[in-house]
Amino acid sequence: MNDKPSLAHLASEKYVEEVAKGAGEKTVEYATDDPEKRMAEAQQRADEAKEQARPYKGQDVSPRSPANCLLSFMLTSSSDSSLARETSIGSHEALHFPLHVNNVTEAAQFLLWYLENVRKEGGKEALPWLSDCKLLLYEHPELYAVVKDAHSMQDFTKLDQSDLLHRCRVRWSSQFKESREILEGLSVAGTMPLLSNGERWLAYGFWVPTPNTTRSTTHSDSSPSNRDQDLASTEHIRAMRILAAQVNPTQKCPNMCLHDLGHFHEDPILRERLAKIFHRSNTFLVNVAGSGKSRLLYEGLCIRWGLLLSVFQAQHVWPLTIGDLHCVLRDSDWCGVKALDQSQNWTEIVPRDDTSFLETNLKLAHRRFSEVLLSRLLTFQEFMRNIGSGREYKRSWLEMQLHQPDERPLEHLYAALQKANVDDRVINDAVAKSLEEIFAVLDLPEGERFYIVVDQAEEATYAQWDYRPLSHFKAFRDENGENYPILKEMLRCWHAHMRAFPVSFVVSGREIQREFFTGEEWSSYSWTSNTGSFDGGEDQRGYLARYLPPGLASPAKEEFLDRACRLLAGRYRITADFVAYMLSTNYRESCDRLLTRFVFALCRGLNYRDPMANNFHPEEKLVYGSRDRADIHYSLLHALCFAQCLTGSLCDNVNLVANGYGRFTDANMSTIAIDEIPTIGRAAYWFDATDSYTHCDRGEARRSLTDIDYFVQKIFPDIKGPQKDHHITCHIATCLAVLFERPIRMWDLLSFPLPTPRWAGQSSALVTRQQTSKIMLHITPFRFTQRTHRALVTRSRNLSDLAAWLEGSEESTPFVLHSTDSGEVLMFCLQMEGTELFWVFLKVATHASGEEMSPSDLAQCYESMDPAVLFANKKDDDPDIVSLLKGLPNKCPGTGPYGVLRVVVPFNANTDINERSFVANGNSVALLSTDVLQRYVSGNQIVGEAIAQEVLFALTGEREFLGQYSLSDTFRGRLYRHPWWDNVPEAPQPSQASSSLRPKAKPKPTKAATTAAKRKRRSATAVDEGLGQTGEAEDEDSGPPSKRLRSKAKRRI
Repeated sequence: MNDKPSLAHLASEKYVEEVAKGAGEKTVEYATDDPEKRMAEAQQRADEAKEQARPYKGQDVSPRSPANCLLSFMLTSSSDSSLARETSIGSHEALHFPLHVNNVTEAAQFLLWYLENVRKEGGKEALPWLSDCKLLLYEHPELYAVVKDAHSMQDFTKLDQSDLLHRCRVRWSSQFKESREILEGLSVAGTMPLLSNGERWLAYGFWVPTPNTTRSTTHSDSSPSNRDQDLASTEHIRAMRILAAQVNPTQKCPNMCLHDLGHFHEDPILRERLAKIFHRSNTFLVNVAGSGKSRLLYEGLCIRWGLLLSVFQAQHVWPLTIGDLHCVLRDSDWCGVKALDQSQNWTEIVPRDDTSFLETNLKLAHRRFSEVLLSRLLTFQEFMRNIGSGREYKRSWLEMQLHQPDERPLEHLYAALQKANVDDRVINDAVAKSLEEIFAVLDLPEGERFYIVVDQAEEATYAQWDYRPLSHFKAFRDENGENYPILKEMLRCWHAHMRAFPVSFVVSGREIQREFFTGEEWSSYSWTSNTGSFDGGEDQRGYLARYLPPGLASPAKEEFLDRACRLLAGRYRITADFVAYMLSTNYRESCDRLLTRFVFALCRGLNYRDPMANNFHPEEKLVYGSRDRADIHYSLLHALCFAQCLTGSLCDNVNLVANGYGRFTDANMSTIAIDEIPTIGRAAYWFDATDSYTHCDRGEARRSLTDIDYFVQKIFPDIKGPQKDHHITCHIATCLAVLFERPIRMWDLLSFPLPTPRWAGQSSALVTRQQTSKIMLHITPFRFTQRTHRALVTRSRNLSDLAAWLEGSEESTPFVLHSTDSGEVLMFCLQMEGTELFWVFLKVATHASGEEMSPSDLAQCYESMDPAVLFANKKDDDPDIVSLLKGLPNKCPGTGPYGVLRVVVPFNANTDINERSFVANGNSVALLSTDVLQRYVSGNQIVGEAIAQEVLFALTGEREFLGQYSLSDTFRGRLYRHPWWDNVPEAPQPSQASSSLRPKAKPKPTKAATTAAKRKRRSATAVDEGLGQTGEAEDEDSGPPSKRLRSKAKRRI
């Protein structure tokens, strides 16, 4: 109300005379000098004019003609202390043209009539106040002359083209009074004075460790030497000048996101990376959360003019940015305005057959996004007026957008614009006027652009948000009737406003669906994932070395850097969060211990946000979806089998990037890797359905990597692409590795053709072979829980790789996966109760569920694994694989000249073992049924903590991440403490076999035999306990393999 003219000002005869003189009109004379009496006299004259005005015959009364430029009432009287809001204009049914515009009041009334009836700016509530129009005419006599001309000439062209009346309304209308006050507050008492003095960083504050951010002080910690060390460490950290991030009202932590902001342009590689994002065209920047997208945007705006708009605003950590877009898309009380989907006339689900609902939604969305843009442009104009528009102020403008005072004035500026009840054209005109004035002041050089940067754009693309349906996604439809995200409409709105200006867009997010941004409309956009990463190179070592304790010297320093780069490689945020965690302890603990604790916390779905060194709070979890289940399972098996992270094989599942499991490792969004230690550990914990820190499908049973039924029901249907056979074979290899934790009798596990070989009744153990010298081959039984080497499987891509494994390499693994033209063959070696050895060639045959595997298919699988066929295409310079197979010492008789047992796994298929063709295949073939395999592995599945332990050990060679909790003991306890193994049924054998050749059924023991067996077991238990107390028992793991196997079998009896 302060911008309304006072009564004395309105009745100022001198001012009115000057205005009238400038307009070429006769001055208005009053009989008194009292302002109130003058106002009453003006009211009386208006009433008289109203009574005398009558339409006459032949008068033009069309809505746009000046004959309808008659007003229903004049300015009402009020007191000096409180001017009531004047009703802007009433119905013109009583007064018709001609009406004489002899003074400012009449001109203002005519102006309001024009806005309502000619320009059609909505109802009376959407028009300026009468006092606003009078003051505008007082201050701008040239506009008063235009109004008089429009009235007398009956031509509204000049009024239609008036910038002052339309495009500058934000500056004079009371509808925008609150917005003007907010902008004035920014320039007078807000953040701009700090920016102008170069003291912006003082508003943030620099972080230093305080007593409540270090460990609790014990008696030993309070020694003078420890206090001196704390003081030295505190000064060392203070000298780094790291900004403080406000985690909550009482706690802060180091803000590594903005540390050393503005230095990327000094590095040639980073400068080139920025140039490929900020260029003349538009850019979509897509990669996983934490990959450094936001930092790249900040660095780009340090040296370029632009607006930074963040779709999502997290309240728990700084920088917050400005939350105007957040208020548009989410229901929030921050600004006191409703979200877009709560607007009146908003339709949540737009029908296909009625476009009126779609048009209303488009109009509402365009209005909201235009208000957001206008608030930013007005703020930028205020910044340039108070600070400047030189190149040196670009970083200051970015800082103002990154952080604002606790009162959050820029969000309230958007709210004030949203509350202004004006026509859409008023907002559009204001945006156009601001853009013209901004680019006139900036005067950008040739080739330089102004950038609209949209961060966290994925939040405007989801069909779901916080596990509840979003009304935005189904509120828009294209010409084909298909829904599209609101991000598309947001960009369309801003492009429409800025089409005539040198503006480029950079849109960043972890998920932006390409299918919604195709066609000519979006042809100017390029797609990139060029964020870079810490991949264990010198850049990561140099970054970590800057923040290490000053007293840490080599070789301990180099060893720590090697370990840290190996465990923290990947997205930038992982390394930066560890640095913040380490600094928060003030170097009061070992860096290696902190690193172990930090990695374990990330694996458990926790993240560092709290300054307390020993506390981790649950952070945002990795999102799990059914589309990702197969790929996550595959990545864990790949890590477990090959001790390597998975990369390059999942380029078609960008959902892994959106949900935080994978990341793009190239610049063209073509290669996805699941290769980060904490992320893989976190995915491993997910497989434990009882873990309270992970998302699980409701009602889903406890998961296991070795569960065949779970694999068939949940994983196999979702396996896509050429990795299917490889995935299944890795799963079978893992199951066999766990299965052979103890020796197994072969005809219990495999189905053999007739006649059943007698050696199949012996127990066999999985072994590894290592060539210790030219003539010595060391053969060792393999135990999954006691293994010292990390990988389970060696990958063989050619015959040279296979020959090295057959000869027994230094890091020998129990399995080798050999790739051939006909598929992949899993090979391993088994040792029987004696010293006999034989090879096993295993191949998985996949079929659609329920299909019968034909005898010809089965025979073809066996034939493809025959060494004579498998290695028939050997080149002259290739090693002689057949000779190496024949050279296996102590070959088991009955396995053929090569010592090879060929096994087929009919996965997800039915096979009749009584088929005559199977029986006629000979003694060197067998079938492994998944039903039998499931019964064996169901008793010792890798579940819960064991998954993460084994996967992390395979990738890092360390078992320290779980502290003192030994999972190997728990795993072994499950194997040996429960008598489930002896209850597993035998594998089915062909019924055509003669009784002398089939495995003999165990005779039912008599009562006397049962009593004797019980006595024998009690006697053996007493002997064992006595030996355990005296410590004189022979180590069951010592001696030759055959003796060890017999000893363990005897102990189990």
